[in-house]
Amino acid sequence: MVLAEMTRIFERRRTELYDLLDQRKEELKPEVQHQMYGAMNEIDIFLKTIEYYKQKEMDSEIQNAVLVGPMIREGMVTKIMGTLNKRVKGIKHRKKRK
Repeated sequence: MVLAEMTRIFERRRTELYDLLDQRKEELKPEVQHQMYGAMNEIDIFLKTIEYYKQKEMDSEIQNAVLVGPMIREGMVTKIMGTLNKRVKGIKHRKKRK
């Protein structure tokens, strides 16, 4: 699934940025820190967008799914009644003589 792979890539990248910022905060200039926080926020927005489309794709699959129920077996009474109905329909009604 393409969306799942993209999610993994960007989550890993966000984690790397967070770890880098956490480990080297004192060494980095404030401008660079700000850029890194901005990048992490952009990744969060992108991941939320991917999640939206993954959910939309799943909803679409559910809507297009064909549900198959259990097969209903005809009971003996149903078969007998069906046979009787066919026979009754097959009998021609005779006109009464006056």
